[in-house]
Amino acid sequence: MQNKNIYDICAPRRLFVFLHSKPVFMKNLILLLAISTFNFSFSQQWKEMANDININLYDVVAEAEAYFQNIDITKKGSGWKAYQRWLYENEPKYYPSGVRNNVKSDFVSKEYKEFLSKSSVTNKSGFENGWEELGPYYIEEVTGHYAVGLGRIESFYTDLNNENRIFLGSRSGGFWKTLDGGETWENTTDFLFASGVNTIAVSPENPDRVLINVRNSYNGTTHGIYESVDGGIPVASSINSSGFKILPLL
Repeated sequence: MQNKNIYDICAPRRLFVFLHSKPVFMKNLILLLAISTFNFSFSQQWKEMANDININLYDVVAEAEAYFQNIDITKKGSGWKAYQRWLYENEPKYYPSGVRNNVKSDFVSKEYKEFLSKSSVTNKSGFENGWEELGPYYIEEVTGHYAVGLGRIESFYTDLNNENRIFLGSRSGGFWKTLDGGETWENTTDFLFASGVNTIAVSPENPDRVLINVRNSYNGTTHGIYESVDGGIPVASSINSSGFKILPLL
């Protein structure tokens, strides 16, 4: 009898085991791919919904919030920040109904193109006297001392009936106003709970009636909507000398 080494003896058995285990392996591989595809599709579902303007904004929010409950949002690439940016940009447009299909998504682009087609002015030099910087031109001009980080401008208002009346909302610098077209500026919110003002709304009938959203510029926490009926004029006799009072929600 010819001698055979252990490899030759075990080879047929190994082939038998491989052939019989191959269907199990393929089944597990298919199952793994199916699970991965399902997870990927689930993770993308809120994004697909966000791109469909026929889906209510708050339905997208519910889907996204449900997805992120099972995700570590502190990890890089989780998608949480992208979702928050999308919500921050879109919710103010469709609040409170959440209906998004009553305005065409390319509305702004079309209106801008129509404006250009009807306007003979194609660049800023064509405007009367061009553009003019209103200041402030350096930090010390505002504070009287060097203080970096007064906050970028996040909202502004110009009175259509009085171009000298301008309101500004600064991320960490508060509410500013000028009544002389930018020659002088006054801040009236230093004594509120937070110094950030990122939203300004002014009554079209009465420019002295102003609403502002006061928030913490560090973490974005809002401290409420404040109202002024005198254009935010400081009140020297009041503990809250800003001229703004908290607006109760009914």
